[in-house]
Amino acid sequence: MLGLAQPTAPSGIIALKLASLYSARQKKTAQRLTLHLYHQAKVAFKKVDNERYVVHLSQVTEAFRNARDPKTSEEGVLQFCIVETYFKRAERLKQWGQFSLAQASYKKAKKWGNTEAQAQLTVPSRFWHCRGFVSSALTFKKTKNPPVIDPVKNFLIDNWQTSETFRQAYAYVQHRAAEDGFFISYEGNRSKPYPVMPDVCCLHKAAEIPLQQRINTIFSALQKIVFTYHHDARLQAFLAIPQALNYWVMQDSEPSHRSIDLCRFDMMGGNLDTLRIIEFNANAPGGIVYFGLINTYWREAPGIAKIISNWGSVPSIFERPGWFSDWITNLAYRRELRSINAIGLLHPLHGNINELPHLQKRLQHQGYQCTMMPLSDAYQNGKPLWQVAYLKYGVQRALKDISQLERFCASVINNEIVVPSSLSGRWIGDNKLCLAVMSDPRFAYLFNSVEQQAIRQMIPYSRKLDDGISVENLLAQKDNWVIKNPYDTRGAGVFIGRDHTEVQWRRLVAGQQLAGFLVQEYIDSGASIAGNIAPPSFRDLIAVIASGRIVGYASRVSSSYKVNLAQEGKHLSVLSALNVNA
Repeated sequence: MLGLAQPTAPSGIIALKLASLYSARQKKTAQRLTLHLYHQAKVAFKKVDNERYVVHLSQVTEAFRNARDPKTSEEGVLQFCIVETYFKRAERLKQWGQFSLAQASYKKAKKWGNTEAQAQLTVPSRFWHCRGFVSSALTFKKTKNPPVIDPVKNFLIDNWQTSETFRQAYAYVQHRAAEDGFFISYEGNRSKPYPVMPDVCCLHKAAEIPLQQRINTIFSALQKIVFTYHHDARLQAFLAIPQALNYWVMQDSEPSHRSIDLCRFDMMGGNLDTLRIIEFNANAPGGIVYFGLINTYWREAPGIAKIISNWGSVPSIFERPGWFSDWITNLAYRRELRSINAIGLLHPLHGNINELPHLQKRLQHQGYQCTMMPLSDAYQNGKPLWQVAYLKYGVQRALKDISQLERFCASVINNEIVVPSSLSGRWIGDNKLCLAVMSDPRFAYLFNSVEQQAIRQMIPYSRKLDDGISVENLLAQKDNWVIKNPYDTRGAGVFIGRDHTEVQWRRLVAGQQLAGFLVQEYIDSGASIAGNIAPPSFRDLIAVIASGRIVGYASRVSSSYKVNLAQEGKHLSVLSALNVNA
């Protein structure tokens, strides 16, 4: 889930005026420039409680002046949008060979505080023409707070959706996803086609390098929580894992089992300084197989494949055809298994299976014996059919079925069957209160100075309700808060203050039913999504981590605050900007 920074009326009016100026220039130069600020202005002028914003010209001028030296978050948002628009326009003009116009826009971007523009002003036009879409090393090294998504490498922002070339490319991607059987599944054998966004984008190189370092450090901190849990009574009491699960977690204490082997970090924020991790998903996170394949489809799509190639991105690890089988068999080798030729895909009876059917086909194509089956069928003569298995079993469903899982849990603990993250890694690491453990100073003793710095950079203010934050705090400013069930699945137990009226919010939080839930500050993205979807829209950024390595990125976009694909969200492909995935 990623929030959209919505400027107030002064910001919106200025955005609209600036957009109008660009529109006039657009006709003069016969170039169709997509204007990021124009879409922000439209958002600002939407009716709020049936009243339109009314602002005097003096207020507009004052807001514009203050944005040059921002002292409030609103002024900072406005400055960021103006700078981004000037710089993006310069990049477009440069690529079209309009070097004098590009120079003028770079100068304006520099005037408004963009450090990247200075390097471009010193680069000869001849060099611009040669480098195409690839950002120069000189440029990205000087960027202090770059946007997470590179505005130059984003088809949606560039308004490519209106072209027949792009429509054909998107149709190709949709056809491939349907042909390969991509779908979202639900309890009760229900499903829907996997929703793919008509866009592909790329991380900003200057953001991705430090972002990888921060993610790796946070992952190390999360591993510490999992590894320490069995011997830390304070941690056990705080996380309050349901007794039905905790019984097995405490027995699953072998060091190799107290680790997260596969995890998905869900983040939101518009630039490097505002990006925050809002969730850890350590229990068979959804979409990981689809993400890489959809990236590949975009790279192959007719008409745009060459443009994407010119972005300078190489395939991430999860785009490689055999990455999943390589990963899970290497995990089994580390658990001292040999001669692995069979992999089981286990799930609840009539439950969520998502990518398992496609994964079964891929593993069989790679020469493995592979069968997808309900967990209840995974035994013959009292012994597991598989030494290695991928378990897709949501925590809420596990709590419901726990009496039927005793034999399986015992098999995992006794190393009769290897599953990623075992029981401890998935049931401790998937607890959303791990975010509160990192944020709450009472648990600072768990982390070293490097981890504490990364936590300050990447973890939003997070507390446990009634054990670190009170109901009174939540009632004071509802728009600042999000409340989450520690073991929420697909957003069903997530409550966002901005989604509720004052009366609804008071009724929700005043009772005791949410006691012990995670309370988290709401994070804005600082970025909007334009195009053929109705604004405002929100997006997150996903990083997939397998055996401690970032294997790729993705995103979800929705008109709802909750961007879950099982609800209204759509998948957005995100490419890595780095040319090394070692």
